[in-house]
Amino acid sequence: IDTYLSEHPELTTSDGKVTLSQIFLSREKHSQQEATALLTSIKDQIEGGLSFPLLAVEHSESPESRAGGALGELIIADLSSSIKNAIHDRTPGEITDIVSTEAGWHLFRVDRKAGSFANHIDELRTMIGNQLKEKKTLARLDELGKELQKSYVVDRKY
Repeated sequence: IDTYLSEHPELTTSDGKVTLSQIFLSREKHSQQEATALLTSIKDQIEGGLSFPLLAVEHSESPESRAGGALGELIIADLSSSIKNAIHDRTPGEITDIVSTEAGWHLFRVDRKAGSFANHIDELRTMIGNQLKEKKTLARLDELGKELQKSYVVDRKY
């Protein structure tokens, strides 16, 4: 079920909201190699205990850097697919891997999640589990039908 959810992030993020902070490096000022090296170093510093907001003020090239990189609450459906994919399995407080967009490169911190994903994950897991079981059962029944046809005359009525 977790594999299925990771392959279909739209199921867990369609109408929810997320509060994000970011550290952004623009394509105008950095090569991909420079941005990757700097953001990797910044992520290591955050994981080592340094403050995301302070590092955002120091390094981020976005207007919200003065506010510690805080982007505020966003509707997940409005985000680009690369950002959705990066944040969909992150919990509050976690930092994404480097995300590449047309504008540049980002590190996001998920500050809060709300909406359909946060409220209905158990219901969604049950629904997907039932669908996967049904699909597996139907595939097995089809296999058995083909095996029977090899040995017997079988008149399928579906």
